[in-house]
Amino acid sequence: MMKSYTSVANWILYLLMMGGATASIANTLEPSQLLSLMEASRSRYQTMEAIIEVREYEWKDRPDGETRLIASQNITIRRSPQRIFVSEEGKLYLEDSQHPTYQKEILAGSSNLWKQYLQVKEASRSDEKTGSISNKPPTGQHLGVFESVWGLGGYGERNWNKIGKMITTKGKLSTEDNLIRLETPTKESDDSPWLIVWIDPQKQYVPVRHSILYSDKKTIFMTQTAGDWTEMKSVWVPLSYNRNIYPIKSRQDYTVLSIKIDESIPPSDWDFQFPVGTIVDNKILNVRYEVRDSKIQPPNVYSEGLSGDASFFSDQQLSDAVTKIRDLPLVKNPVASGEQQKVSFAREYHWVLPGKNTYALELIPDTKTNPALFGKTVSDSPLILHSVDDQLASSGKIIVTLERPAGHKAFADAVLTLDFGGVKTPIHFVAAPLP
Repeated sequence: MMKSYTSVANWILYLLMMGGATASIANTLEPSQLLSLMEASRSRYQTMEAIIEVREYEWKDRPDGETRLIASQNITIRRSPQRIFVSEEGKLYLEDSQHPTYQKEILAGSSNLWKQYLQVKEASRSDEKTGSISNKPPTGQHLGVFESVWGLGGYGERNWNKIGKMITTKGKLSTEDNLIRLETPTKESDDSPWLIVWIDPQKQYVPVRHSILYSDKKTIFMTQTAGDWTEMKSVWVPLSYNRNIYPIKSRQDYTVLSIKIDESIPPSDWDFQFPVGTIVDNKILNVRYEVRDSKIQPPNVYSEGLSGDASFFSDQQLSDAVTKIRDLPLVKNPVASGEQQKVSFAREYHWVLPGKNTYALELIPDTKTNPALFGKTVSDSPLILHSVDDQLASSGKIIVTLERPAGHKAFADAVLTLDFGGVKTPIHFVAAPLP
């Protein structure tokens, strides 16, 4: 993947500038500007692969007091902007600490276009393997490295745009221990829970800890803290983090055993098949069946070509249905009549470095045909746009050359609007305030 900067010297210059930054810089920011900085920082987390050890404890009086181990797991997580693959294996100590139950769970692949999640569970004390296919992601699990930073207690993971709107309209900023303290309600109603986030300007405005409070803003529901930070390929990642959920007196400690950033993941590592014997509920097609042949797998496409009452299908019926649906043209999530399909890029926010640099706008990999660029406009900004090189036909990219002039230290957000024959896509170039 092409980096969003071309000069190593410019990157080093940025780090030196921010090394002397204090949270006083944040006093000049509006909540909407902080959100743009977070968006630009978040967009840098593209492809990740990590193996994580998780130990879950039940605590008696307080999280740092007497505890009892109730589960231990190793999780493998692969993530890209379009896909996720999670495999976790571990032991549950709830029934008998001497003979814990072994449990395995796999969650595979979602896509911005297809919105599909496949999941299978199995346990050593049960002969039954259960699986599901759904267009809604499971919640309350799989706290990977990306989620530990940007999940924000689930609010960022489930609906980033929604919590972003609340930050912009209701958020309040202050400073604490050289960090920016952001507090915002999570919804419009008076009984809304509150999200408190501590953001580090010296780590490209990443959240380093957060809490969720009940509507009284005093009673804690959950806290989460990330630590052992390291910089890999210009991205900050924590190598340990923990989460405390107060109503159920639960603490989860996460240790990153290995991690790769921005490295190619072989296509075979994304593959998923339900094991033979799995009873699968396909909640998209409304079908339940048992997998008796690993070669006959459910059709992983959005389609209205099959419906049912969740009764069991025979092997022949399943085989016929799979063949029938695979012969249908692939249909993306429905677009309203007269509505044009949005042109999406892997990053729609870019972190701007000092000096003159190039930034690659890459179409998301699921894009079937490269669109034609008809025109462009750019908002008024102290950032200087030098060129926009249209390489969509040959490589699926647009190369933008942009300059942050020497001496410019204020926040800036230059918006480049690309016109694809009436479909307009805004791309933000965000410059952080400097000391």
